[in-house]
Amino acid sequence: MPVVSLTDLMEKDLPTIKYAIPQILPCGLCLLAGRPKVGKSWLALSLGLSVAYGKPVLGSDNLVPEKGPVMFCALESSENELQQERLPLMLEAMNLEGDEEMFFSTEMQRLPAGIDQMQHHLTLMPETRMFVIDIFTKIKAQKSSFKANNIYDSEYEMLAQLQKFALENNVSVLLVHHTRKPGQNASSFDEISGSTAMTGAADTLMLLTRDKRRELWI
Repeated sequence: MPVVSLTDLMEKDLPTIKYAIPQILPCGLCLLAGRPKVGKSWLALSLGLSVAYGKPVLGSDNLVPEKGPVMFCALESSENELQQERLPLMLEAMNLEGDEEMFFSTEMQRLPAGIDQMQHHLTLMPETRMFVIDIFTKIKAQKSSFKANNIYDSEYEMLAQLQKFALENNVSVLLVHHTRKPGQNASSFDEISGSTAMTGAADTLMLLTRDKRRELWI
């Protein structure tokens, strides 16, 4: 077990923690969760485009990211849908044009092989600031590979791989996921689908919800 004193740690020359989006999205693993069809994919695409173009996030001048390449894994979409529906609508809504460093894939292998694909992309595009994976279900390891009767350990191990990749490479990984139906939970984060490992392994948590007036909140 490597040990370092407080003094040596504070004097160490370590890389500065990067933020894909100031104040809200540091390097590491971020879980963006919400009910089906609430708009998670649209929000994730908006965040990715803001980083790729260096434009204000959700129109806020207080949240202007440093421009940099983004890899968006749209695993529930096709290239046709991205080209003809999602991207034209989003580019128009955000008043964006031109060919910025935004990259897409509609296929990704399940974990842990998917990590190797991400690492390969990073080798080709070392300046990448952000990966978006939409959605976790598509890369989640098959149940046959789960540890016997221990979903928590299996889910934690999967997310820990993504977190390790993000921290080691100083990039942000935004992982889109589902929530359960609202119940009598102590915290809204308890509604995130899966075991408590889903919230325990992530560095940052975001919930996209609608209130009784049908307004969206993050």
